[in-house]
Amino acid sequence: MKQTDRESRTRWIKLTAFFGVLAVLCVIGIFLPRPTESEIEKRKLTEFPAFTWESFWSGKWFSGIDTWYADTYPLRELLIGGNKVVQSLYGIRSDVIIRARRSRISKVGRESCPPCRKMILKIRPMIPSRITIPSRPAMVM
Repeated sequence: MKQTDRESRTRWIKLTAFFGVLAVLCVIGIFLPRPTESEIEKRKLTEFPAFTWESFWSGKWFSGIDTWYADTYPLRELLIGGNKVVQSLYGIRSDVIIRARRSRISKVGRESCPPCRKMILKIRPMIPSRITIPSRPAMVM
């Protein structure tokens, strides 16, 4: 089965766009200045590892370069901020999950919730149920 000209052209456009984005990100990673401190995380970023033959042969030097590159990528702050925005769209998140099963209460989470415990006790003991308590409202940026 032969590909039509349109399918072939679409394929090349997709390949060119994909590799173009990779090339742009590579150029950004190589030529833009690297940050030394993270404003979002409020910490000093990883420094370039010192070269020694011992670290070279053990592979620690290459692991250090990998960590340094990922930690000091020029657009890292922007990507972290974008990740937080996407995570805020996930919906209601919670830290406390209380389950009642066969009149036994098990609590998973950091905080106890006495009002929820009363609600669970009112539920018929043989019907499994799950009550989720949101710990904080979803963040919108």
